[in-house]
Amino acid sequence: GWLPTSRSIINTDEQNDFIEVTNQLWDEKITLWQDQTRTLQAGLNANPAYNINARWDTITNMWLRVDSTVFLKYSTGRIISDTTYSWINLANIFLYSTSTSYQYDSAQNLIWRARYRYDLNSLAFIPRSRDTFGYDQNMFQTLSQFESWDNQSQSWNPSLRIDRTPNADGLLFESRISLADFISGELVPSSKLFCPFRRIPSAGKFFHRYG
Repeated sequence: GWLPTSRSIINTDEQNDFIEVTNQLWDEKITLWQDQTRTLQAGLNANPAYNINARWDTITNMWLRVDSTVFLKYSTGRIISDTTYSWINLANIFLYSTSTSYQYDSAQNLIWRARYRYDLNSLAFIPRSRDTFGYDQNMFQTLSQFESWDNQSQSWNPSLRIDRTPNADGLLFESRISLADFISGELVPSSKLFCPFRRIPSAGKFFHRYG
């Protein structure tokens, strides 16, 4: 028969403003569920909202905080930015760790995401990586581009770019991947994928077939 391995327990209140998620693993030796991690989320409909992550410590039999993330949102619910704070047990405080900013187009598609890490020397967030996305008029994602920050040159270095072309039915027709050449510092074509599908209606449903 089936043997249990893991489970998640989710608790919410009537307003759904507070969520607690506990992850457990099954211990076959003692045939009991053992706590592993827990996430507390509060203010889901507020601004800011936050969560706190903890892990279960088998030595002290207590939940130990790991980190906390604070989310800022638009009125539409889209996240503007999130900032993560790492928990320092010795100091008993949260300290800045990472931050992410998001931008969307008028159709609420994510077009830009930038990640930062907190630098203890300058006491400021410095760039780490960023992602750029593009869409056509039908909201088909035509571009995914990823870059990393080079502290030495103080500039963005490209690492990966994916260009996609749809067919007349709005399905993926071609995908072209470019990877960074570390000698030239530029993106160079790496591979190409063709997906020659077209959509054919039948009995009110759509099926795929090779063109």
